[in-house]
Amino acid sequence: MSASEADRGAWLLVLSFVFGCNVLRILLPSLSSFVSRVLQKDAEQESQMRAEIQDMKQELSTVNMMDEFARYARLERKINKMTDKLKTHGGIGITCWILVCNKVVAIVLHPFS
Repeated sequence: MSASEADRGAWLLVLSFVFGCNVLRILLPSLSSFVSRVLQKDAEQESQMRAEIQDMKQELSTVNMMDEFARYARLERKINKMTDKLKTHGGIGITCWILVCNKVVAIVLHPFS
C-alpha cells in the first residue's frame, strides 16, 4: 500500500466518521423521544405495580388470619406473585450490561487498532 492510498483511506475514515456524527445528530431527538417514551411507560408500570402491592399489603393487614385463612393466604400469594413480577420487570443484570458495553467498545475501537 502506497502512502497516497493510506492517505485516501485515512480521509475516507474521517469523512465517514463526520457523516456518521451528522446522521446521529439529526436522528438523536427522535431517538431520544422514543427512548424516553419507552422508559416512561416502564416507570409508570413499575409505580402502578408498587401501588397495587402496597394496597394489597394494607388489605392484608386488615384481614384476620385465624378467621379468614383462605382469603389471607390467597392475598399473600397474590402479593408474592406481584413482587416477583416486579423484581423481573425492565431489569438487566450487571454482568450482562458489562458484557454488552465491552462488546460495543471493542466494535467501535476495532478500526483504530
